[in-house]
Amino acid sequence: MTLRCKTGTANAKELFELLDLQVSPSTELWLEINGTDEEEAFKALKTLILNNLSDTFE
Repeated sequence: MTLRCKTGTANAKELFELLDLQVSPSTELWLEINGTDEEEAFKALKTLILNNLSDTFE
């Protein structure tokens, strides 16, 4: 599925904070994630980001 959301949504804000990205409220976040719904897609991406961050600092 293609996941599209405005950066003003709670999920998108959380992801942008994790990535330490500065974006305007009108920016849209586009993600391509196969076989899942929007909430699960954000959870999967957040887990991936956090796992990669922890691997970097181990």
